[in-house]
Amino acid sequence: MIKGCIKEEDLSAFTDGELSGPKSRRVEEHLVNCLECREKLAEMKASDGLFRSFAEVEPSADFDRSFWKKVRELEDTRGKARWFRLPWGLPRPVLASGFAVLLVFALVFNKEAGQPVEKEEVFMAEHMELLNEFELIQHLDLLEDWETIKDMKENT
Repeated sequence: MIKGCIKEEDLSAFTDGELSGPKSRRVEEHLVNCLECREKLAEMKASDGLFRSFAEVEPSADFDRSFWKKVRELEDTRGKARWFRLPWGLPRPVLASGFAVLLVFALVFNKEAGQPVEKEEVFMAEHMELLNEFELIQHLDLLEDWETIKDMKENT
């Protein structure tokens, strides 16, 4: 559609007789001068006529009763929903037992958690770079005489 033409929604409302008086008159005046909008209106009227030619589908007499029965069944199943749904479908006692076993293992194997850190461990943590290169260092013959190296360092 060209800029300034009537919107499709307004043409549809005009076809259905839903526009107010002034708006309806404005559409009529525009249609006199605009071939494109007249063609669009003709298409809409043809489609509307086609839809109106279809027979209206009536639900079965039992539809209302069966629909509300299904709604009540869904409400009943949701009403019974547990506050905590298990994703694996395991019964609660099995899940609780599994968590209890994990807790016992955590407590037994983590008994060192509250003990103080030894000086050796602090030293290793401070010199982690040296420990990471231990394979390289352990084969160096120079390091066998640590005291000599230390004295050399102090003398320089």
